[in-house]
Amino acid sequence: MEEFDKDTSTTCTAALSALKTSKYCFENASDGFKVSLCHNSAIYGKLDILQYASSIGYDVKKLFDYSTEESCEVLCTASNGHLHVMKYLQSNGVILGQRTINFAAEGGHLLILQWMQSQGKQLELYDGQLSYHAGLNGQLHILKWLKKNGFKMSHRLCNVAAASGKVDVLQWCRDQGCKWDETTFACASSSGNFEMLEYCYQNDCPYDESACEVAARSGDLYTLKWLRKHHLPWNANTCTSAVASGKIELLKWARQNNCPWNIETYEAATEAVDFYECQSAVEILNYLHENQCPQSVQM
Repeated sequence: MEEFDKDTSTTCTAALSALKTSKYCFENASDGFKVSLCHNSAIYGKLDILQYASSIGYDVKKLFDYSTEESCEVLCTASNGHLHVMKYLQSNGVILGQRTINFAAEGGHLLILQWMQSQGKQLELYDGQLSYHAGLNGQLHILKWLKKNGFKMSHRLCNVAAASGKVDVLQWCRDQGCKWDETTFACASSSGNFEMLEYCYQNDCPYDESACEVAARSGDLYTLKWLRKHHLPWNANTCTSAVASGKIELLKWARQNNCPWNIETYEAATEAVDFYECQSAVEILNYLHENQCPQSVQM
């Protein structure tokens, strides 16, 4: 029926509200909508709907297997923590591999990791892989479990912990002897979390110009001001990144405070005009013209 396809995401969400509604959709909707309903039943943990689909002839393995790689629907199911659905998928021959494990770690779902380990799955293909993914979203309880069970910590763990904006996670990483460097401070800058920045600064995390560059690329003037207030260095990459962010006020503030710029800054502006064709990009290019930003010599 045509009405099922006008707004698939909204209609599919409504169809997931009750098995009775889903049954009606399976009887009346288009084939494409029915497949979408099956996928979303897994993603949102509606096992009864998925089981009903199987009972009327849908092949669960074919629905969720993409050759030899886990489907995005399986990854989302793991990320959302639906262990009961994961068990059902595996019992129907659906592949649950390394990416599924990584997504479960990012989502903070320890029960899925423990279950997959009990099924004989190798939880990581290289040292530090799982801790890296857990650190991306600041999943401290996962990191503690990994450490307790002998898994090695990623050499990039402090970086992803800083980017997550969760100070307690970075503190724990440092307490475990994880190393940090200038990239860690730049990642803290990307988080926009002043408590994180303060922790890094007060505990002598190394820094360089990349912290200001990252703040500018994110269009985060407040963070850039904090960094400069605390005397972190910058260079022409900050202005170039400000251009890339499309934030003319940030660029103006940087120039008013004597941040250098160069030919790359101008080239970034011309590329933005060509690519985005938006008013903000044109305004930035005009500002560069009016204020004598260096340009490459035209032969």
